[in-house]
Amino acid sequence: MWPRVLLYLILVLLAYWPAQQGGYLWDDDDYVSENRRLRSAAGLYRIWFDPGSTPQYYPLVFTTFWLEFQVWHLDTMGYHMVNILLHALNSVLLWFVLRRLELPGAWLAAAIFALHPVHVESVAWITERKNVLSGFFYLCAFLAYLRFSPLPPHAEGRGTPSPAGPPPPQIGAWSWAWYAVSLTCFLAALLSKTVVCSLPAVLILVYWWKRGRPTRREWAALIPMFIIGALLAWNTARLEKINVGARGASFDFTPVERILIAGRALWFYAGKLVWPHPLIFNYERWTIDAGEPWQYLFPIAAVAVLLILLANVRKWSRGPLAACLIFAGTLLPALGFFNVYPMRFSFVADHFQYLASIALIALFVASAHYLGNKFWPRPAQGIAAACLLLGVLGFLTWRQCDDYVNLETLWINTLKKNPNSYLAHLNLGDLHLRSGRYIAAIGNYEKAARVSARYPDAFTQWAICLMKIGHGDEAKAAQTDELAKKLLSQGGASQAQSLSAQAKALHSEAKKRFKDAADKFRRAVELEDDDPRRYANLASAHLAMQDYEGAAALTKEALALCLTFDRYNHRRYDLKKGYAPAEYIHGVALFKLGRVAEALPYLRRAVELAPDSEEFQMMLDKAEGK
Repeated sequence: MWPRVLLYLILVLLAYWPAQQGGYLWDDDDYVSENRRLRSAAGLYRIWFDPGSTPQYYPLVFTTFWLEFQVWHLDTMGYHMVNILLHALNSVLLWFVLRRLELPGAWLAAAIFALHPVHVESVAWITERKNVLSGFFYLCAFLAYLRFSPLPPHAEGRGTPSPAGPPPPQIGAWSWAWYAVSLTCFLAALLSKTVVCSLPAVLILVYWWKRGRPTRREWAALIPMFIIGALLAWNTARLEKINVGARGASFDFTPVERILIAGRALWFYAGKLVWPHPLIFNYERWTIDAGEPWQYLFPIAAVAVLLILLANVRKWSRGPLAACLIFAGTLLPALGFFNVYPMRFSFVADHFQYLASIALIALFVASAHYLGNKFWPRPAQGIAAACLLLGVLGFLTWRQCDDYVNLETLWINTLKKNPNSYLAHLNLGDLHLRSGRYIAAIGNYEKAARVSARYPDAFTQWAICLMKIGHGDEAKAAQTDELAKKLLSQGGASQAQSLSAQAKALHSEAKKRFKDAADKFRRAVELEDDDPRRYANLASAHLAMQDYEGAAALTKEALALCLTFDRYNHRRYDLKKGYAPAEYIHGVALFKLGRVAEALPYLRRAVELAPDSEEFQMMLDKAEGK
């Protein structure tokens, strides 16, 4: 046994070797690199007892990050290696589970799970510690439950159960200890990611497959799991809307439209397991139209497959139907029936099927094993084919890891495969903006706005770039004016006149860009008129255009909205306690209007909320006459 366990570890380490060199990616700032909760014992307390302090209430995930931060701080290699090792352990645990279920080809099924490139997103992305950690506890809970209530050996899983039902297993004190282990591991899995709430339903299907039906004792043992899973899943759905922002026009679908999304997503995920190309971090968001007849083919085909399997239970056994139901049931939280924030940009993502993929992989391997023994009983050639398959999957996984080297590479490769990715254009623009490449950033923001004009972020960032360029021109104009004055004093009248003309042109260009920026900010306000940050951004443009009255009025509106705004409170600031940029702009506007006494409280509040800002502190010192 141990040589095979070691082989899993070696295979996963080799396939994911490029991933351990990767950097921080999307959302990794909120989870690790800029997460202040990881810095102190007080932060650990808040991780557990203040659900709004983290993007989602997954305290075990953030506890692992907290522990790792104490050891290797922000070195990404440590976080990546833990993800890779957890995935390797999950492969071993899956092998144990499938062996106990007496599934043909159990080792190969677990090896395919270990090396399939569709799981790269879950392993190479630090934020998806949620998947690999919850998967570890999920499989531990599964294995412990099988020890609590053992399945009969050599159960065929064919036909329908007899009216009398199967004989109940002998459950003693030691077995109940295994149940306690299973329940504890299930709770740990839920505290890592609540998508695992489907475990008790999966266990029911497994016992139906192997024995015909669960016993009364097993039903009773599963009831606490159902209750705990439902409560924590409800809390996750609530936080996904309130904290993460999974609400609004992007999620306004009718029940029929949600069924269309679910049907298409099921076939998408099954297809990626069979043919994992291309794998994209952000897939195209489908246009869902209940008036298009062809879109109904996806859910109809899914239901048809289940009905065919149900009709042939006696002929084919209950296994294929159980596997398909487990696949669909495990995917249920990510099929569009519930609001999940990434669905704002795409209805599907590779990491959504990390655990769900197990069912179809097991079905494919068991079916291949059965057909191979029946039509091609040559073990040596079967082993060669299995090795070739694993080699191809391992190579594809190695290559897929290259997409996750760093954030810029991720977005560039995403755009190569999905040129209309709003998310990639927006975030690549942000990278260009932070590095001072304003022209390149404007290009990305313009494309993002064209792809989807529903979201204000592209307009906001586009306007910020225009203002940055405008400020540069204004500074250059001032320098040109100064040089013109010096030349004029030295008798260079013609040169001075030329420079003055250039300065006027630069001033007018700066004003034009500030006006363009204000137009973009205004568009963002129209799209999200309940967000104080949008008003503060528009106020910054009015401030740059020296419209101090307009800037003060807009920031007054922004500060009023802060009192009721509850989106993204878990991020870098709590808007209910104030919004530093709005406080600052309001204070500066009042100061420019000569109302210094009124400006001081706002400037002090801005410094209090953002103590690291040198700009805020300098303005406060100026207002205080220091």
